[in-house]
Amino acid sequence: MFIDLPQILELRKAWKNSFFENNIFINNYLQLIKNIEIGGTFIPENLAYEGLTDIEIIAALQYLVVDLNIKHLRIGLRLDKIDLNKGDIGLYKKILKYCFDNNIKLILNLGPIKYCGWPEYHLSETIKNNTNTLPKIKSIINSNSEISLVSRAELEKLLILLTTLYSASELKNVITLQAENESFNAFGKYKWVFSEDHLTEIIHLFDIYFPRRSILVNSAGLFDTNSIINFIKKRSDSKRFTLGLNYYYDFDKFRNLKFYRWLDLYVFSWKLKNFNLSFIKKMQTKYCFKTEITEAQMEPWGRANDPGNSIQSLKFVILRSAIFLKQNNGYIGLYGLDRLAMKAIRKNLNHEHLEMIDLIKKIQNK
Repeated sequence: MFIDLPQILELRKAWKNSFFENNIFINNYLQLIKNIEIGGTFIPENLAYEGLTDIEIIAALQYLVVDLNIKHLRIGLRLDKIDLNKGDIGLYKKILKYCFDNNIKLILNLGPIKYCGWPEYHLSETIKNNTNTLPKIKSIINSNSEISLVSRAELEKLLILLTTLYSASELKNVITLQAENESFNAFGKYKWVFSEDHLTEIIHLFDIYFPRRSILVNSAGLFDTNSIINFIKKRSDSKRFTLGLNYYYDFDKFRNLKFYRWLDLYVFSWKLKNFNLSFIKKMQTKYCFKTEITEAQMEPWGRANDPGNSIQSLKFVILRSAIFLKQNNGYIGLYGLDRLAMKAIRKNLNHEHLEMIDLIKKIQNK
């Protein structure tokens, strides 16, 4: 293991330049960000947890689309929030309808077990009741696992339901489908990891009801990119896949280390391939898959209060995310963008939030 010194210099430069006023920042980095598209993950359950009503949740979505000019969103349809027996997808019905009516490019995270948003694993009552014994903590979920068979059956019901609730022209807005979130990483309540064959079976279901869609497989930071690349490169249709990276720099447990902001995952160059950005780009060229920043840190958690509340932090995250997306038409999904919308509709914006909104608008309208 060694430290990539040029990346440390880039990191320090990014922190320094994140203090520029918004117009100067945009002008200085126009070449870097000219092909960048800002989007985000919209998690209605998180907003409901914060006390928003269904009406306010839709208002937050409208704010992202109308005020921030967001045209690309990832939304998880959790089976534990859907009544398949009644054909009722709950609030998702209004959310999807609004997105379709406004031509939002959608990434649907469809599980059926693991979704974006803590505690990650969201099991419906049907899946729990029809699985005799839930797998042990840290188990590998294979395609012949009972929970895999049961959950895939429920997923197929959801896919069928979506094709009956919406027209083919509306569903064209679903450009990307995602199976289990961070599928190769044991993060969340159960710490389950999903096998390649489990994902393959899910993608087969996607292709039956939503043919020719892009497929997103995302990582937790850079920790499991090698597993994702190994999965993608075995596919004859690797061109339709997107490798999604999560960019996080601020971690609660490292807050006692005064030098922690001198480091992020891009700074390290392990001999292990999954921590090597040049290797990822080489594989991308060879197998023609796309890359994106699925989750760029914009959410406060624990003592890490800056992301989502600091204009400097937002600029830094955008710059560090854009490093990986150089020479690509890059998508950066801000994780926590929905919370900024929540603050806006609650009229709870401070100066930092207003500057963040101004920056996002400038990038979207450049």
